[in-house]
Amino acid sequence: MENNNNNFSTNPEPQQPQQPQQPQQPQQPNMYNAGNVPPPQNQWNNPVPGNQWNQTPGGNDPNKGKAIGALVCGIVGLAGGWIPVVGYFTLVISIVAIVLGIIVMKAMPKGTPGRGMAVAGFILGVIGVALTVLVIICVAVCVAAVGTAGASLTEFWY
Repeated sequence: MENNNNNFSTNPEPQQPQQPQQPQQPQQPNMYNAGNVPPPQNQWNNPVPGNQWNQTPGGNDPNKGKAIGALVCGIVGLAGGWIPVVGYFTLVISIVAIVLGIIVMKAMPKGTPGRGMAVAGFILGVIGVALTVLVIICVAVCVAAVGTAGASLTEFWY
């Protein structure tokens, strides 16, 4: 008589019941990658720049940077135009905003993404120049008025 209730058996692992495999669904082709071809990879596992999978939605227009520069210069020129001493420096920045805005508006047709930033930079630059010139005139008038008032006061007291 053989005893099969011992802890040592010839089969070390009991068999697991196999689960039924689900049928594989056919994969839909990706609208950006027709077929199942992965994008090319470089050694750091990043997409290679300049291929069709690494395009920005608006394209790579070199005028976009100039448009952003015009907008930033226009904002800085307008914000700094209120300050009397800083206004001299922001006057130059406002003029740069105007020049960049004109360059980009001539290079980009209407409706191109980024042209609105150039137009806004141009408008802010013009307002910044006008504001800075107005502040410089006001400061000059105030200095002249104080100088004149000071001269008349010294005559009065002596």
